[in-house]
Amino acid sequence: MEEEEPQRAASAPPKQERIKQAKRKAGWLLAEVMRQNIPCLQRSSGTTIYQALSALRDGGWM
Repeated sequence: MEEEEPQRAASAPPKQERIKQAKRKAGWLLAEVMRQNIPCLQRSSGTTIYQALSALRDGGWM
């Protein structure tokens, strides 16, 4: 068991990589939450704002 600890620690992503992944996930979640909180943005209206928010939802801004 003691031999497994160093292997797990060595295979864990570095702190900077975890921070980068967390920021990516937070950005995606924020865009989706904002979009879902405005009912008129949940349906297509053909407007620029709908297209922009759809692109945010699909990860186009990262």
